[in-house]
Amino acid sequence: MKQFLQFIYIIFISIFLVACNDKEEDDSYLYTLIPDENFENALIFYGIDSEEVLDGRVLTSDAEKAERLIFADRNGYYIADYLTGIDAFINLKELIIIDCKEEIIDLSKNNKLEYLDVSSNKFLQKIILGDNNNLITFYINSNPPLSELNVSKNLNIYTLDTKFCPSLTCIKIIEGQAIANFRHDANQYLSTTCN
Repeated sequence: MKQFLQFIYIIFISIFLVACNDKEEDDSYLYTLIPDENFENALIFYGIDSEEVLDGRVLTSDAEKAERLIFADRNGYYIADYLTGIDAFINLKELIIIDCKEEIIDLSKNNKLEYLDVSSNKFLQKIILGDNNNLITFYINSNPPLSELNVSKNLNIYTLDTKFCPSLTCIKIIEGQAIANFRHDANQYLSTTCN
């Protein structure tokens, strides 16, 4: 009987240690996946990725601290081809994305943006913005395939630049929404009833 109890005790301890070890190894909840190497290189370059290791992830706490990201092939900045993981950057106030390969950019979780520039993205067809009343300046020019734009939940936009987006005609707003500095092509207009 004594041996049986010792055997049960050893099995119990073994299971407990394995379970504890598995929890220590599974730290994925601490991280946000960043599969695009260029995106992660930019995070390392800006000092956002505190681990400074190109491993396809960033600590979510690091992402949440960032207030500014620039993905542009100017002045030594990095270009991000794909933006998987951008939703973890919930405190961004300024975001510049140029020459990205995404067809759809979802910024619905980035509700603190004040300045957004997504110009010159030759694949961009649609951008999704959340309820962001902090957004004041929005450049989305020179995106040939862009065919729809909804800024009806971004009530404080002062500057909106949609020039050189030949596939875009109607920009959706809500009744009474005013955009003081609207730079656009002749075929573009603001409306509450875009299709």
